[in-house]
Amino acid sequence: MAWIGIITNNGNDLLTRWVEGKTLTVTRAAAGQGRVDPAAMLAQAALVNEKQAASIISNTPVDKGQRLKLQVTPQSEAGYSLNQFGVWARLEDEDEKMIALFQTDTDIGVEIPSKADMPDFVYTFYGLLAFSNQGTLHITVDPSTMITLDTMNAAIGAAVATREESIKNAEKKNDLADGDSVAIVDSADSSKTKRVLWSTIKSALSKIYVPLTRKINSKSLSSDVTLTGADIQVSRTDNTKIDAALSNKAPGGYGLGDNGSTILGNDLNNAILGGFYVFSSTVKNSPSFKSGKVLVMPYSNLQYQTQIAFASLTSEIAVRSCNGGSWEPWEYLNPLLTPGMENRTIERYNGKPVYTQLVSCGALEAETMKTVILPVPADWIVSCVGMHGPNVNEHRQASPFYYNNGSTELVFHCAAEAYHVETEDKIYLYLYATQATTESYALLKYTKESA
Repeated sequence: MAWIGIITNNGNDLLTRWVEGKTLTVTRAAAGQGRVDPAAMLAQAALVNEKQAASIISNTPVDKGQRLKLQVTPQSEAGYSLNQFGVWARLEDEDEKMIALFQTDTDIGVEIPSKADMPDFVYTFYGLLAFSNQGTLHITVDPSTMITLDTMNAAIGAAVATREESIKNAEKKNDLADGDSVAIVDSADSSKTKRVLWSTIKSALSKIYVPLTRKINSKSLSSDVTLTGADIQVSRTDNTKIDAALSNKAPGGYGLGDNGSTILGNDLNNAILGGFYVFSSTVKNSPSFKSGKVLVMPYSNLQYQTQIAFASLTSEIAVRSCNGGSWEPWEYLNPLLTPGMENRTIERYNGKPVYTQLVSCGALEAETMKTVILPVPADWIVSCVGMHGPNVNEHRQASPFYYNNGSTELVFHCAAEAYHVETEDKIYLYLYATQATTESYALLKYTKESA
């Protein structure tokens, strides 16, 4: 964390008008919570959230300016995160204005505790006011925060003398008469045995050691204290314990590192948060293979999602996308090509989705054209591959097939066309073989007129 400092627009105005013969008075300083964009610092006339006054401890003239020493101590109310210092000044009898602003370069500031938590806490900040005018400058220093070395030494000496006098003048007795006392030998007073009240000793020790009655997170200080995630909150402003905060994070919350998360409401449309999920045949809006796992990848603040589903027992992979809650149909990378099942693929032809279907066409008679009609509103036939067999020679062949050994000619053809007559939309398949076969198939790829 670093501090950024600027002279504000108000400050530049005062300094511009500060000429010889006039007095510029630095009146006060304050500390605050919150930040503005660095580009907006020049125009700022007040702190984002002023929390307390800051004491001006001293000022030191430096090259082209003044070095201010600022200090904050805890308030009686709750602590806060310190992000800004402001310095105010006035020119002659004018109203005071914030002339300088110091700000942290991140939202993470300096944690100022409450007075109850840390009564002796002090944070000292040094800020540079850069200017070169030759007018009169007066800076108000907070006298309540200043203490001389002589004063401090005198206070320490007085406290020590008081403690020594209390012990020295304690009641002397050779035979201890009560249990609330400790016998000591005073070497400075002819090694006399003296009685010191235990209450006096406890009072003296309380200023040095932490009482055993103190606790951390309700744990006594009578032994070593171990703090866990259940004891520590996330931040000063967030009371959530670390254990609870981590309970919904990876790997536990979204299927990472385990078997996968369950589907909310038994509907794959509800799986919009990033992670791995499991689904079964009972889950709505699942792909055709009905059971497996799905990877969800959201982006743009959950406006868009992409789902990639993997079949549990086969190698099938399906994908689909969502825009603002509107899901596209599932598209398959490698459909199983089960006869009679139409699959939307990830392929595109003329910008339209390509569908594929394996059609069972039955047996073929020798040298006879067979027509098979499919009730599909096809727009374009992208490809058509026919397969047949076995024939009398146990051969299995795919179209187009042509073979001539000089005496025998074998031919197999398969073709398809999209057929539109008013409201009737069909695909016509035409199969031909010179030899009879017991079964035949056509593998079609096509686009739909309505897509």
